[in-house]
Amino acid sequence: MYAHRIFERDTVPVMESPEERLRYAREQMGFATATEALERFGWTKSTYFGHENGSRGLTRHAAKRYAKAYKVSIDWLLTGVGAVRSPRLSTIIEDVEAMPPDLQAQAETMVHGLRVAFERLRE
Repeated sequence: MYAHRIFERDTVPVMESPEERLRYAREQMGFATATEALERFGWTKSTYFGHENGSRGLTRHAAKRYAKAYKVSIDWLLTGVGAVRSPRLSTIIEDVEAMPPDLQAQAETMVHGLRVAFERLRE
């Protein structure tokens, strides 16, 4: 489907357009459909669909919102240049990857617990 390029030790597809990168970021966050993502984040259906299918230009303001939700770099989302992940998230991931496997498992459990607690707060 896509060619691949290496970014920060992750293999990600090479994508020419913001809409391809937006769709990829959504899928990587575990949202199988655009509808799942827009319902989760409260985005306007027609606007998000337009951004993801390319019929509506992706503004910097909208890209900032999507980048934050999908935990990717706004520059990568808009241009395809630079690191995929935000620098802060990359540092955290590097720290966890440097840990022994047992501590990595504990970190994963802690993050899962935080995610569950956050989801409950949003309900």
